[in-house]
Amino acid sequence: MKLQSIFFGVLLFSIFFTSCSNNDDVSSSDNMKKNISVVDTSVVLISSDADIAKFMGLDKNSVYHTPSNASLLRSGFVYNTYTGYSSYSIRNGYSANYKTMFATDFAKKIGVTPNTVYFVDFYAAKSPVYSYNSSTQFPVYIDSPYCGTKPDGTDGGRGYTMSIASSTQFYMTTYVLLVKYNLSGQTINKWYPANPSTFVWNYAIYNM
Repeated sequence: MKLQSIFFGVLLFSIFFTSCSNNDDVSSSDNMKKNISVVDTSVVLISSDADIAKFMGLDKNSVYHTPSNASLLRSGFVYNTYTGYSSYSIRNGYSANYKTMFATDFAKKIGVTPNTVYFVDFYAAKSPVYSYNSSTQFPVYIDSPYCGTKPDGTDGGRGYTMSIASSTQFYMTTYVLLVKYNLSGQTINKWYPANPSTFVWNYAIYNM
């Protein structure tokens, strides 16, 4: 009888010890999971100017008038040019240092190695906010081949979109990217299509 008591005592102790040990393993596993940060390893492939707009988000809220060749000859257009930028920011909440590769032909345009991973910042650059009299005037888009890439993605190329900020104000937006460095940490610092400080925005105000 005494031997049976000893046996059951040892058995209960073993079960209790195993249970505690398993709980420790679960607790340890949970702590490890808490310390693991999920890393997004996706890489963006850019082959054209239109790809930049598609990746960053097409600016579909643009409202502006594009004059025909005939209307450009009419009086009433007051032409203006703005050089540089008022501000630029990461587009649509994307983080900085986005892993990006460029197709062969596009990489040549930037001056980097094709099909190589680079850390890139994607920016939306903006002009100042301009005022106009909505009852007698409206802003007009003018081709701007020395701006950034077109946010509407219609045909790639360089230009901007014009947005109405209020009933009497408008501003312009263009896209630009900065290739910062490669996976080896080598500094690149190349803007595409150009440094935003050199952007030239052409626009007009039409007096009705």
